[in-house]
Amino acid sequence: TGFVLTDAAIASIRPIELLEHSAPQGLGSEADSRFAEAIGKLERVAQRLVVEQQYGQRLEALTSSLQAKISAWQQRLDRENELVQDFKRQLEGSIHHSQRRIKHGSGDVFGSIKGGGVPSVRGEMDAAMP
Repeated sequence: TGFVLTDAAIASIRPIELLEHSAPQGLGSEADSRFAEAIGKLERVAQRLVVEQQYGQRLEALTSSLQAKISAWQQRLDRENELVQDFKRQLEGSIHHSQRRIKHGSGDVFGSIKGGGVPSVRGEMDAAMP
């Protein structure tokens, strides 16, 4: 916030009694009432400034808390996105590996089980051709 009310400023506003004692004496009821009205306005302004400062401090604390939560959520989202990308790369690698095995006719697309495997489709087609 742009305006910070310090303890010294609050202390300088609080001693209204000093103003009352420095009021001109014997000016009459009209001057006394204007002076009392001015003191009342000053007290209300001082109270409003204190309340505004307190709200400002609370708002700053809430803003800081929200920024920390947003940062934590963003980090979590980034980690989850990295895991998704890793999974996609692994899946694509597995697909490319399987496609290469099919293309080169190894026939063992699903992996060998104790030396066995899936016969090559290309080999079967070649054998069926006269």
